Amino acid sequence: QGLHLLQAVTGKRGLLARGIKGWDDENPEKGSNWHRGVVPFSRYQWLGDVSVDQIDGVLFGYSVAYDLIGDQALRQSIANHVGAISDHIIGHGMIIQDVGGGPTKHGDLKAGFFSEPLNSLIALAVVKAAYHVTRDERYQQHYLDLVHVNNYHKRAVRARDPWWEVFTGVKHSDNNLAFLAYYTLLR
Repeated sequence: QGLHLLQAVTGKRGLLARGIKGWDDENPEKGSNWHRGVVPFSRYQWLGDVSVDQIDGVLFGYSVAYDLIGDQALRQSIANHVGAISDHIIGHGMIIQDVGGGPTKHGDLKAGFFSEPLNSLIALAVVKAAYHVTRDERYQQHYLDLVHVNNYHKRAVRARDPWWEVFTGVKHSDNNLAFLAYYTLLR
């Protein structure tokens, strides 16, 4: 239900909140990334600017839950939410678009020259998770396009071979993100 709330509170199909807390009339959070939840979730405020890191974790959680839960209504709900998240990303050219219509700071899942190879791995996991839980062939076709047309697979194999870690040190959070995506793809 918490994962569902991350999407419902934004009022924008497929857009996740980065975080949620109760609304406080006397002391609401300030800043351009804080928003009041849409009705019937106006008792919450939510933080926008969701990142690919959170998408990776949420899709991992949803896809594992889908496999382990026997309740068909809940499985359908998971499929609907995962489909919405994937549609949001695919519909905006593999970029997470925030509630205001612009891209989030760390929401680029395109496989461009300067993009992070880890993001290509996460993008493949997102689309494959959507196919896995919905069985909608358009997700499988998009996955195949990402591989055969856009060469995401060539970037994804370098997801944990970042040359800059020689100079900056290992980012274990990126290792965690990679393993969430690997697990989703391997299943």
